[in-house]
Amino acid sequence: MTYSIGAFISCIITSLLLLFLLDLMIRKRIYSRKTAGILTVCLFIIAIRMALPFNFPFTITLYSYRILPVLTTPLYTHLFGTSIRTDQVIFAVWIIVTMCLLIRYVVRLIRLKQILNRFRVSADDPQYSPVFNQVRALYDGPFSFSAIPSNISPAVTGLFRMNLIIPVSDGTILEDNVLNHEISHFKLHHIWFNLLFSIASMSQWWNPFMYLLKKDIRCLIEIQADERTVNHQSQEEQLRYAGSIIRYRKNIIEKSGASYCPAPDSDTLYFIAHSPSVLSARINYLIADPVDNAKGSRKKSLAAVLCFCIIALTAASVFLVPESNQFLNELKVQKEEHGDGVIITGDNSYFKKVDGGFALYVDEQYMGTLDEIPNELNTIPVY
Repeated sequence: MTYSIGAFISCIITSLLLLFLLDLMIRKRIYSRKTAGILTVCLFIIAIRMALPFNFPFTITLYSYRILPVLTTPLYTHLFGTSIRTDQVIFAVWIIVTMCLLIRYVVRLIRLKQILNRFRVSADDPQYSPVFNQVRALYDGPFSFSAIPSNISPAVTGLFRMNLIIPVSDGTILEDNVLNHEISHFKLHHIWFNLLFSIASMSQWWNPFMYLLKKDIRCLIEIQADERTVNHQSQEEQLRYAGSIIRYRKNIIEKSGASYCPAPDSDTLYFIAHSPSVLSARINYLIADPVDNAKGSRKKSLAAVLCFCIIALTAASVFLVPESNQFLNELKVQKEEHGDGVIITGDNSYFKKVDGGFALYVDEQYMGTLDEIPNELNTIPVY
Protein backbone atom coordinates (compact mmCIF):
# COMPACT_ATOMS: atom_id res chain seq x y z
CA MET A 1 0.00 0.00 0.00
CA THR A 2 1.58 3.27 -1.17
CA TYR A 3 0.40 6.84 -1.43
CA SER A 4 0.34 8.93 -4.59
CA ILE A 5 -1.38 12.00 -5.96
CA GLY A 6 -3.35 9.73 -8.30
CA ALA A 7 -5.19 8.10 -5.40
CA PHE A 8 -6.41 11.51 -4.20
CA ILE A 9 -7.42 12.47 -7.74
CA SER A 10 -9.38 9.22 -7.97
CA CYS A 11 -11.29 10.18 -4.79
CA ILE A 12 -12.17 13.60 -6.22
CA ILE A 13 -13.43 12.13 -9.50
CA THR A 14 -15.39 9.41 -7.68
CA SER A 15 -17.09 11.85 -5.29
CA LEU A 16 -18.00 14.23 -8.13
CA LEU A 17 -19.53 11.53 -10.33
CA LEU A 18 -21.31 9.88 -7.40
CA LEU A 19 -22.72 13.25 -6.34
CA PHE A 20 -24.15 13.73 -9.84
CA LEU A 21 -25.71 10.24 -9.91
CA LEU A 22 -27.25 10.51 -6.44
CA ASP A 23 -28.62 13.99 -7.15
CA LEU A 24 -30.25 12.64 -10.29
CA MET A 25 -31.67 9.69 -8.38
CA ILE A 26 -33.18 11.95 -5.69
CA ARG A 27 -34.57 14.54 -8.12
CA LYS A 28 -36.17 11.88 -10.33
CA ARG A 29 -37.55 10.08 -7.24
CA ILE A 30 -36.38 6.65 -8.35
CA TYR A 31 -34.76 5.57 -5.08
CA SER A 32 -36.70 2.59 -3.73
CA ARG A 33 -36.31 -0.66 -1.80
CA LYS A 34 -35.46 -2.42 -5.07
CA THR A 35 -32.39 -0.25 -5.66
CA ALA A 36 -31.48 0.16 -1.98
CA GLY A 37 -29.54 -3.11 -1.70
CA ILE A 38 -27.29 -2.47 -4.68
CA LEU A 39 -26.80 1.17 -3.74
CA THR A 40 -25.96 0.33 -0.12
CA VAL A 41 -23.24 -2.15 -1.10
CA CYS A 42 -21.74 0.27 -3.63
CA LEU A 43 -21.75 3.19 -1.20
CA PHE A 44 -20.20 1.00 1.48
CA ILE A 45 -17.31 0.06 -0.83
CA ILE A 46 -16.83 3.63 -2.04
CA ALA A 47 -16.78 4.92 1.55
CA ILE A 48 -13.98 2.49 2.43
CA ARG A 49 -12.04 3.49 -0.70
CA MET A 50 -12.36 7.19 0.06
CA ALA A 51 -11.35 6.67 3.67
CA LEU A 52 -8.12 5.03 2.41
CA PRO A 53 -6.81 7.07 -0.56
CA PHE A 54 -3.82 4.85 -1.29
CA ASN A 55 -2.58 2.66 -4.11
CA PHE A 56 -3.10 -1.01 -3.37
CA PRO A 57 -1.37 -3.99 -5.00
CA PHE A 58 -4.53 -4.82 -6.98
CA THR A 59 -5.02 -1.31 -8.41
CA ILE A 60 -4.34 -0.62 -12.08
CA THR A 61 -2.54 2.64 -12.84
CA LEU A 62 -3.71 4.69 -15.83
CA TYR A 63 -0.93 7.07 -16.76
CA SER A 64 -1.72 10.49 -18.20
CA TYR A 65 0.83 12.27 -20.40
CA ARG A 66 -1.00 15.55 -21.09
CA ILE A 67 -3.65 16.67 -18.60
CA LEU A 68 -2.40 15.41 -15.24
CA PRO A 69 1.25 16.40 -15.74
CA VAL A 70 0.16 20.04 -16.06
CA LEU A 71 -1.68 19.79 -12.74
CA THR A 72 0.69 17.60 -10.76
CA THR A 73 4.20 18.56 -11.95
CA PRO A 74 4.52 21.33 -9.30
CA LEU A 75 3.67 18.75 -6.64
CA TYR A 76 6.75 16.68 -7.51
CA THR A 77 9.19 19.59 -7.20
CA HIS A 78 11.82 19.38 -4.47
CA LEU A 79 11.70 22.08 -1.81
CA PHE A 80 14.71 24.37 -1.39
CA GLY A 81 17.03 21.92 -3.11
CA THR A 82 16.36 19.15 -0.59
CA SER A 83 15.09 15.60 -1.18
CA ILE A 84 11.69 16.55 0.27
CA ARG A 85 8.98 16.93 -2.38
CA THR A 86 5.89 19.12 -2.23
CA ASP A 87 3.56 16.13 -2.39
CA GLN A 88 5.29 14.59 0.64
CA VAL A 89 4.63 17.75 2.67
CA ILE A 90 0.98 17.78 1.54
CA PHE A 91 0.62 14.11 2.48
CA ALA A 92 2.08 14.80 5.95
CA VAL A 93 -0.39 17.66 6.45
CA TRP A 94 -3.24 15.39 5.34
CA ILE A 95 -2.24 12.74 7.87
CA ILE A 96 -1.96 15.26 10.73
CA VAL A 97 -5.33 16.94 10.04
CA THR A 98 -7.08 13.60 9.55
CA MET A 99 -5.74 12.28 12.86
CA CYS A 100 -6.85 15.45 14.65
CA LEU A 101 -10.35 15.11 13.21
CA LEU A 102 -10.53 11.45 14.22
CA ILE A 103 -9.46 12.29 17.77
CA ARG A 104 -12.07 15.03 17.99
CA TYR A 105 -14.68 12.60 16.67
CA VAL A 106 -13.85 10.03 19.34
CA VAL A 107 -14.07 12.71 22.03
CA ARG A 108 -17.53 13.71 20.76
CA LEU A 109 -18.65 10.08 20.83
CA ILE A 110 -17.51 9.81 24.44
CA ARG A 111 -19.34 13.03 25.26
CA LEU A 112 -22.50 11.71 23.60
CA LYS A 113 -22.36 8.51 25.64
CA GLN A 114 -21.96 10.52 28.85
CA ILE A 115 -24.99 12.69 28.02
CA LEU A 116 -27.16 9.70 27.14
CA ASN A 117 -26.13 7.88 30.32
CA ARG A 118 -27.02 10.95 32.33
CA PHE A 119 -30.58 11.05 30.96
CA ARG A 120 -31.13 7.30 30.64
CA VAL A 121 -34.37 6.13 32.22
CA SER A 122 -35.53 2.76 33.49
CA ALA A 123 -38.49 0.69 32.36
CA ASP A 124 -39.57 0.61 36.00
CA ASP A 125 -40.03 4.38 36.06
CA PRO A 126 -43.82 4.91 36.04
CA GLN A 127 -43.43 8.14 34.04
CA TYR A 128 -41.71 6.40 31.13
CA SER A 129 -43.07 2.85 31.31
CA PRO A 130 -45.72 3.69 28.64
CA VAL A 131 -42.90 4.61 26.26
CA PHE A 132 -41.12 1.31 26.89
CA ASN A 133 -44.36 -0.54 26.22
CA GLN A 134 -44.88 1.48 23.05
CA VAL A 135 -41.38 0.68 21.77
CA ARG A 136 -41.61 -2.97 22.81
CA ALA A 137 -44.75 -3.36 20.69
CA LEU A 138 -42.72 -2.27 17.65
CA TYR A 139 -39.29 -3.77 18.40
CA ASP A 140 -38.44 -7.01 20.21
CA GLY A 141 -34.67 -6.53 20.51
CA PRO A 142 -32.70 -5.02 23.40
CA PHE A 143 -32.78 -1.24 23.63
CA SER A 144 -32.25 1.65 26.01
CA PHE A 145 -34.08 4.94 26.28
CA SER A 146 -32.82 8.44 27.03
CA ALA A 147 -35.24 11.26 27.81
CA ILE A 148 -33.62 14.60 26.95
CA PRO A 149 -35.26 17.59 28.71
CA SER A 150 -34.97 19.85 25.69
CA ASN A 151 -36.63 20.71 22.41
CA ILE A 152 -34.82 18.35 20.05
CA SER A 153 -35.93 15.90 17.41
CA PRO A 154 -36.51 12.24 18.31
CA ALA A 155 -33.40 10.30 17.35
CA VAL A 156 -31.63 6.95 17.51
CA THR A 157 -28.02 5.98 18.10
CA GLY A 158 -26.03 2.91 19.11
CA LEU A 159 -23.99 0.51 16.98
CA PHE A 160 -24.76 -2.77 18.77
CA ARG A 161 -27.65 -1.82 21.06
CA MET A 162 -30.38 0.59 20.01
CA ASN A 163 -30.62 3.73 22.12
CA LEU A 164 -33.65 5.91 21.48
CA ILE A 165 -33.51 9.62 22.24
CA ILE A 166 -36.85 11.28 22.94
CA PRO A 167 -37.42 14.91 23.94
CA VAL A 168 -39.38 15.24 27.16
CA SER A 169 -40.62 18.67 26.07
CA ASP A 170 -42.79 16.98 23.40
CA GLY A 171 -44.32 14.55 25.87
CA THR A 172 -43.40 10.96 26.45
CA ILE A 173 -45.73 9.27 23.94
CA LEU A 174 -44.72 9.59 20.30
CA GLU A 175 -46.52 8.54 17.14
CA ASP A 176 -45.86 4.95 16.11
CA ASN A 177 -44.66 6.12 12.70
CA VAL A 178 -42.02 8.32 14.32
CA LEU A 179 -40.75 5.45 16.45
CA ASN A 180 -40.90 3.09 13.47
CA HIS A 181 -38.76 5.52 11.49
CA GLU A 182 -36.04 5.57 14.15
CA ILE A 183 -36.22 1.81 14.69
CA SER A 184 -35.88 1.34 10.92
CA HIS A 185 -32.58 3.24 11.02
CA PHE A 186 -31.22 0.74 13.53
CA LYS A 187 -32.60 -2.34 11.75
CA LEU A 188 -31.18 -1.19 8.41
CA HIS A 189 -27.74 -0.59 10.01
CA HIS A 190 -27.83 3.07 9.02
CA ILE A 191 -25.84 4.06 12.10
CA TRP A 192 -22.93 1.90 10.95
CA PHE A 193 -23.34 3.30 7.46
CA ASN A 194 -23.37 6.86 8.77
CA LEU A 195 -20.31 6.18 10.93
CA LEU A 196 -18.36 4.85 7.95
CA PHE A 197 -19.14 7.90 5.83
CA SER A 198 -18.28 10.18 8.75
CA ILE A 199 -14.82 8.60 8.88
CA ALA A 200 -14.53 8.87 5.10
CA SER A 201 -15.45 12.57 5.23
CA MET A 202 -12.77 13.15 7.88
CA SER A 203 -10.24 11.51 5.58
CA GLN A 204 -11.60 13.65 2.71
CA TRP A 205 -11.58 16.97 4.61
CA TRP A 206 -9.80 18.55 1.66
CA ASN A 207 -12.42 17.37 -0.88
CA PRO A 208 -15.18 20.00 -1.39
CA PHE A 209 -17.50 17.48 -3.08
CA MET A 210 -17.51 15.23 -0.02
CA TYR A 211 -19.59 17.68 2.02
CA LEU A 212 -22.29 17.77 -0.65
CA LEU A 213 -22.09 14.00 -1.02
CA LYS A 214 -22.68 13.50 2.71
CA LYS A 215 -25.91 15.48 2.45
CA ASP A 216 -27.15 13.25 -0.39
CA ILE A 217 -26.18 10.12 1.56
CA ARG A 218 -28.10 11.39 4.57
CA CYS A 219 -31.09 12.14 2.37
CA LEU A 220 -31.12 8.61 0.95
CA ILE A 221 -30.86 7.15 4.45
CA GLU A 222 -33.89 9.13 5.60
CA ILE A 223 -35.91 8.23 2.49
CA GLN A 224 -35.13 4.54 2.95
CA ALA A 225 -36.29 4.70 6.60
CA ASP A 226 -39.45 6.54 5.51
CA GLU A 227 -40.21 3.92 2.87
CA ARG A 228 -39.84 1.12 5.39
CA THR A 229 -42.09 3.02 7.82
CA VAL A 230 -44.96 3.58 5.37
CA ASN A 231 -44.64 0.20 3.66
CA HIS A 232 -48.13 -1.18 2.91
CA GLN A 233 -49.77 2.03 4.16
CA SER A 234 -52.44 3.81 2.16
CA GLN A 235 -51.84 7.13 0.43
CA GLU A 236 -53.90 8.86 3.12
CA GLU A 237 -51.76 7.37 5.90
CA GLN A 238 -48.59 8.43 4.08
CA LEU A 239 -49.92 11.99 3.86
CA ARG A 240 -50.60 11.99 7.61
CA TYR A 241 -47.04 10.80 8.19
CA ALA A 242 -45.72 13.62 5.96
CA GLY A 243 -47.79 16.01 8.06
CA SER A 244 -46.13 14.66 11.20
CA ILE A 245 -42.68 15.43 9.76
CA ILE A 246 -43.75 18.99 8.98
CA ARG A 247 -45.32 19.39 12.41
CA TYR A 248 -42.17 18.25 14.23
CA ARG A 249 -40.05 20.57 12.10
CA LYS A 250 -42.34 23.51 12.80
CA ASN A 251 -42.33 22.81 16.52
CA ILE A 252 -38.52 22.76 16.63
CA ILE A 253 -38.27 26.03 14.68
CA GLU A 254 -40.79 27.78 16.92
CA LYS A 255 -38.81 26.78 20.01
CA SER A 256 -35.36 27.09 18.48
CA GLY A 257 -34.25 29.37 21.27
CA ALA A 258 -34.48 26.45 23.69
CA SER A 259 -33.13 23.83 21.28
CA TYR A 260 -30.35 21.58 22.44
CA CYS A 261 -28.35 19.23 20.28
CA PRO A 262 -26.69 16.42 22.28
CA ALA A 263 -24.47 15.33 19.40
CA PRO A 264 -23.67 16.13 15.77
CA ASP A 265 -25.76 14.53 13.02
CA SER A 266 -22.85 12.27 12.08
CA ASP A 267 -23.19 10.43 15.41
CA THR A 268 -26.98 10.40 15.75
CA LEU A 269 -29.78 9.96 13.23
CA TYR A 270 -32.49 12.51 13.99
CA PHE A 271 -36.07 12.19 12.82
CA ILE A 272 -35.87 15.82 11.67
CA ALA A 273 -32.56 16.56 9.96
CA HIS A 274 -31.16 20.07 10.10
CA SER A 275 -30.97 20.36 6.29
CA PRO A 276 -34.16 21.82 4.71
CA SER A 277 -33.34 20.12 1.40
CA VAL A 278 -33.38 16.70 3.06
CA LEU A 279 -36.77 17.49 4.61
CA SER A 280 -38.11 18.65 1.25
CA ALA A 281 -36.94 15.48 -0.52
CA ARG A 282 -38.60 13.28 2.11
CA ILE A 283 -41.91 15.10 1.77
CA ASN A 284 -41.77 14.88 -2.03
CA TYR A 285 -41.32 11.11 -1.84
CA LEU A 286 -44.24 10.71 0.56
CA ILE A 287 -46.78 12.89 -1.28
CA ALA A 288 -45.87 11.83 -4.82
CA ASP A 289 -48.85 10.66 -6.81
CA PRO A 290 -48.86 7.06 -8.12
CA VAL A 291 -47.28 6.98 -11.57
CA ASP A 292 -48.91 5.54 -14.65
CA ASN A 293 -47.46 2.48 -16.36
CA ALA A 294 -45.62 4.43 -19.06
CA LYS A 295 -43.98 6.75 -16.57
CA GLY A 296 -43.22 3.81 -14.30
CA SER A 297 -41.46 1.99 -17.14
CA ARG A 298 -39.30 5.03 -17.88
CA LYS A 299 -38.35 5.29 -14.22
CA LYS A 300 -37.44 1.62 -14.10
CA SER A 301 -35.22 2.05 -17.15
CA LEU A 302 -33.55 5.11 -15.66
CA ALA A 303 -33.09 3.29 -12.34
CA ALA A 304 -31.40 0.39 -14.15
CA VAL A 305 -29.06 2.78 -15.98
CA LEU A 306 -28.16 4.65 -12.79
CA CYS A 307 -27.55 1.40 -10.89
CA PHE A 308 -25.26 0.20 -13.68
CA CYS A 309 -23.37 3.51 -13.62
CA ILE A 310 -22.94 3.37 -9.84
CA ILE A 311 -21.70 -0.24 -10.02
CA ALA A 312 -19.23 0.73 -12.77
CA LEU A 313 -18.10 3.77 -10.76
CA THR A 314 -17.59 1.58 -7.69
CA ALA A 315 -15.42 -0.87 -9.63
CA ALA A 316 -13.43 1.95 -11.23
CA SER A 317 -12.82 3.68 -7.89
CA VAL A 318 -11.42 0.46 -6.40
CA PHE A 319 -9.31 -0.88 -9.27
CA LEU A 320 -8.33 2.17 -11.39
CA VAL A 321 -6.02 5.02 -10.36
CA PRO A 322 -5.21 7.93 -12.71
CA GLU A 323 -1.57 8.91 -12.43
CA SER A 324 0.64 11.53 -14.02
CA ASN A 325 3.62 10.29 -16.01
CA GLN A 326 5.62 12.52 -13.67
CA PHE A 327 5.20 9.71 -11.16
CA LEU A 328 7.11 7.42 -13.53
CA ASN A 329 9.77 10.08 -14.01
CA GLU A 330 10.18 10.35 -10.24
CA LEU A 331 10.71 6.59 -10.00
CA LYS A 332 13.38 6.81 -12.70
CA VAL A 333 15.13 9.63 -10.84
CA GLN A 334 15.15 7.55 -7.68
CA LYS A 335 16.55 4.63 -9.66
CA GLU A 336 19.37 6.77 -11.06
CA GLU A 337 20.19 8.16 -7.62
CA HIS A 338 20.65 4.62 -6.32
CA GLY A 339 23.10 3.76 -9.09
CA ASP A 340 22.85 0.17 -10.20
CA GLY A 341 20.07 -0.52 -7.70
CA VAL A 342 16.43 -0.76 -8.66
CA ILE A 343 13.29 0.63 -7.06
CA ILE A 344 10.71 -2.09 -6.53
CA THR A 345 7.13 -0.89 -6.03
CA GLY A 346 3.68 -2.31 -6.58
CA ASP A 347 3.31 -0.05 -9.64
CA ASN A 348 6.47 -1.03 -11.56
CA SER A 349 6.95 -4.63 -10.40
CA TYR A 350 5.14 -7.93 -10.27
CA PHE A 351 5.74 -11.61 -9.60
CA LYS A 352 4.89 -14.30 -12.11
CA LYS A 353 4.28 -17.77 -10.70
CA VAL A 354 6.51 -20.29 -12.50
CA ASP A 355 7.76 -23.80 -11.86
CA GLY A 356 10.15 -23.70 -8.95
CA GLY A 357 9.09 -20.33 -7.48
CA PHE A 358 8.16 -16.78 -8.40
CA ALA A 359 9.79 -14.79 -11.21
CA LEU A 360 10.29 -11.08 -10.40
CA TYR A 361 9.83 -8.47 -13.14
CA VAL A 362 10.74 -4.79 -12.63
CA ASP A 363 9.83 -2.35 -15.39
CA GLU A 364 9.02 -5.41 -17.54
CA GLN A 365 12.58 -6.72 -17.08
CA TYR A 366 13.22 -10.16 -15.62
CA MET A 367 15.20 -9.81 -12.38
CA GLY A 368 15.37 -13.44 -11.19
CA THR A 369 13.33 -16.21 -9.58
CA LEU A 370 12.68 -16.61 -5.85
CA ASP A 371 11.65 -19.79 -4.08
CA GLU A 372 9.17 -17.79 -1.98
CA ILE A 373 8.12 -14.17 -1.67
CA PRO A 374 9.82 -12.39 1.26
CA ASN A 375 7.70 -10.40 3.69
CA GLU A 376 9.12 -7.06 2.55
CA LEU A 377 7.85 -7.76 -0.99
CA ASN A 378 4.41 -9.16 -0.10
CA THR A 379 2.72 -6.05 -1.51
CA ILE A 380 3.95 -6.84 -5.03
CA PRO A 381 1.13 -8.34 -7.14
CA VAL A 382 1.38 -11.98 -8.20
CA TYR A 383 0.08 -13.20 -11.57
